Amino acid sequence: MFDEKKIDDLRQRLAGEMSEFRFRHTLGVEKEAVRLGELYAPDKIPLLRAAALLHDITKENTFEKQLQLCDELGIMVKGSEKSSPKTLHAITGAAVIERDFPEFADPELVSAVRWHTTGKENMSICDKIIYLADYIEENRKFEDCVSLRQYFWQEDICKMARPILDEETNFVYISDKLRVFFPEFHDALTEKFSEMRIHFGILHGTKDIWCRDYMPIQMNDMSFVGYKFDPDYLKENFGHSEYTEYESKYSPIGARLRPWERVSALSEISVSHGIDISSRLRNFNIVLDGGNLVFCGNYV
Repeated sequence: MFDEKKIDDLRQRLAGEMSEFRFRHTLGVEKEAVRLGELYAPDKIPLLRAAALLHDITKENTFEKQLQLCDELGIMVKGSEKSSPKTLHAITGAAVIERDFPEFADPELVSAVRWHTTGKENMSICDKIIYLADYIEENRKFEDCVSLRQYFWQEDICKMARPILDEETNFVYISDKLRVFFPEFHDALTEKFSEMRIHFGILHGTKDIWCRDYMPIQMNDMSFVGYKFDPDYLKENFGHSEYTEYESKYSPIGARLRPWERVSALSEISVSHGIDISSRLRNFNIVLDGGNLVFCGNYV
């Protein structure tokens, strides 16, 4: 929807309409939004860039000008909003986008601008990213902003987010090979799923039934952590002549396993009834067997 040329043109336009200070902050928010987007919403990065560029378009207006804009745009200003004039630019900015920047008036983008100062219940992932990016972008010098920025980026991101525990999951995936290799067990298992009203889906294109060994760790609704599945114990227990090497640039990576034990890279697996895992994956170059993972509080 928002190609690079449109975003570049918008950036140039705003450079001539904002003060040097405000434009530097705006570019900082754009940079931070992209960085956060790469972690949590890679498919939303163009929208995040545009939202970041537009989030403060009315910030430098006086209080009187903000009220005038509200009157022009038919916005009813609450008493609490009048007593917090620094938040008015989010309200007027969102409305001005629809009037003066119609090519960027995507509801998700407008919402991210509207709620970037106060937040609200049930914010979307884009709302949250712009909200946080505005607060921790690199030009912010307030002590709280600096502390949060350092905490967020210097700590291991995997330790900051508590992973989804097994008992908290609401969906089960099984390999498409389970029916092929063990049809009786497959039928009994899926029948039990139905009896217990457990929703399940199929991973298509797998090479073995043990999905937990190589599928990523779910950190939250929007992000997953990948690793390299390349177990030494299988290499040690069997001669290399029995193995077929399978590699991919995507993690998890297949190992030198016997042909019937080879696993699939995420790029080859299609998921039924689920999200696109590969687009929300952050890879770490660490060798793990997912079947041996243990969750403890915020740690894996």
